[in-house]
Amino acid sequence: MSPIERKFPLIFLSGNNFEAGKQHGLKLRRQIETSYGIYKKFLFFDIPDHTLAEIGKRYLECFFTFDEEYVTEIEGIAAGACVEPWQIAALNARNELHHYLKGRLESNECTALFLPQTGILAQNWDWAREFESLALIVSRERPDGHKTLQMTEPGVIGKIGFNALGLGVCLNFLPGRNNQIGIPVHLILRSVLDSASIEEAADRIRQAESSSFSNILVANRSGKYFNLELSERRKITVTYADRIPFHTNHYIEDRGAEFSPAADAAEEELHEDSVIRFQRVRTLLGQTQERGIGVAKRILSDRRGGRHAICSDYKFIMGRHIGTVCSVVMDLKKLQMHISKGNPDQNAYEVIAMRSGFSNQ
Repeated sequence: MSPIERKFPLIFLSGNNFEAGKQHGLKLRRQIETSYGIYKKFLFFDIPDHTLAEIGKRYLECFFTFDEEYVTEIEGIAAGACVEPWQIAALNARNELHHYLKGRLESNECTALFLPQTGILAQNWDWAREFESLALIVSRERPDGHKTLQMTEPGVIGKIGFNALGLGVCLNFLPGRNNQIGIPVHLILRSVLDSASIEEAADRIRQAESSSFSNILVANRSGKYFNLELSERRKITVTYADRIPFHTNHYIEDRGAEFSPAADAAEEELHEDSVIRFQRVRTLLGQTQERGIGVAKRILSDRRGGRHAICSDYKFIMGRHIGTVCSVVMDLKKLQMHISKGNPDQNAYEVIAMRSGFSNQ
């Protein structure tokens, strides 16, 4: 069966942070309302609004210590979408906020890899099925000419993407429990996209007072990369003997409190799922010397492993259908994003070049 064409929404933002934020809010008002409603029901279902507002405001204060311009942008989004800034803060901190309120999130997200020889940075984003219709591409140009292209969620200012200097970033959430408020990973990802070099990106991440349990894979067009596992107040570099970094959703290097046997059957399955996908990526890389965009797409489209496949059908977890929302393959040399809506083995990749429209591939 031939892959189906299902195109992503693409919006362009420009101006200073407040102006770009307001454009974001105006263009995506309905989607932001929908996204917030999903997270309110899905992750924060029994938290009163006044408690969410109080904690959201505390996150905003924390964001200000990291980069006050990000708070300005969040305020712009809120103004455009006619919601409160703390609600946009909650969207940007949705994973950390859940950890803070509820403990461990019983869901895995994502398989990521980088091919240094060709500058191909790629990942599948696995999450709730509703986000197939909500995920979008944001192309942004700052007043100083700095350009970014990212796949993100409505209201979220930083996610998976690259900038015009050929610097890109991918994300995997990792297991953990947290009782502190800190800089969420989505703001850290945005700081990578705003960086002028891979060295600056590393500095920004290390300076962030993070409370996120996640893995951040940062790479540039010349083949340089670093991979950091974040846990509560710790950032550990992952090393790769074969110099081809890839990651799923369990800790590889950071064998601290977070790297512990699963506490129950649900956690055991999540750990098994992540380990199986990790081993499958290693196997597929070992079966070929090819290191181009084709092998990245084949890996992300791989179905071996059934319920634990890299390319995942939606399965019922946490009261929601969780699976591969989209597949993102970034050519950091050509400054192109190849992206499929839904499973990449069933839906065609489309190609988005920075500051241009769509083309089929």
